[in-house]
Amino acid sequence: MDSESHDARLKGIAVDGSSLAGFDSGKTSYDLQLPAGTTAVPAVTAASMHQNAEVTVTQAESTTGKAVIQVTAEDGITKSVYEIRFSVASIVNPQQPGSGTGTNQGTDPGKVPDPDKDPDTKPDDSGVKVTLSDVPVGHWAADSIRKAAGLGIITGYKDGTFKPDREVSRAEFIAMLARALKLPTDGASAVTFADAGSIASWAQPYVAQAAQNGLITGFADGTFRPLATINRAELSALLVRASGLQVPSDVEASSLSFNDVDQIPKWAVRYAAIAVDKGLLQGVSGNRFDATGIVTRAQAAVAIMRLLNE
Repeated sequence: MDSESHDARLKGIAVDGSSLAGFDSGKTSYDLQLPAGTTAVPAVTAASMHQNAEVTVTQAESTTGKAVIQVTAEDGITKSVYEIRFSVASIVNPQQPGSGTGTNQGTDPGKVPDPDKDPDTKPDDSGVKVTLSDVPVGHWAADSIRKAAGLGIITGYKDGTFKPDREVSRAEFIAMLARALKLPTDGASAVTFADAGSIASWAQPYVAQAAQNGLITGFADGTFRPLATINRAELSALLVRASGLQVPSDVEASSLSFNDVDQIPKWAVRYAAIAVDKGLLQGVSGNRFDATGIVTRAQAAVAIMRLLNE
């Protein structure tokens, strides 16, 4: 007979369904900072390297607690213990959300922005009237876009356009959100994401402050992906975190009445529910939440102005 395996390693750890950044089977201790406002204790799952090893997870008791994963090899003797210690980030100057209703879904994503050119590097002083040639008075988002421009949250491109139907990049949206929250960027700490070198210089201080304040945590591989787009599930999480609202752990998908509620990622359900309840987002045609729908620059401006109750 073959001898029983002594392998008590894990091949992966997931927190609320997302792979743990920086995981290595030989590393048994991790520190994970949760976004500001988090009240729900993250659910930890794990998979063993050997199929016959036994994995037991003791969940953390609080958002500042510790999850413990014990792996017992097939031989019943060899054991390994992995630990994840949680903490919650604080946030500077959170803004309370308004009572309006969310955004409409865009149809013309356009081109990917140039990472070396900031469309919004020099925000205008509050109250300054900004003329954006491609946002006519009759545009559905005109009021929000012009208010955001007047507050210096957006300024548009050098050619005088805003490109409202273009997909907003992660770097662009985080810059808008950081300005809306008035997060200080002077003396911002260095960006620590694995792809920091691909984040344009204009976006670096905004990304750094957003990360420091728990608005963003990056992807499982430790990257930020500045040119990637943002979907509506991700938008709901960013808006709720920025609002400073408490995020309960007992929100069920059944609390949402959308026809596609089963398409909302489990981790995003509580954010989607709060965003809809507080009027930060609403459904799209067909009574759908459209969790994977890509957010446009116009939608981003509208959502941020609703966050600021404007």
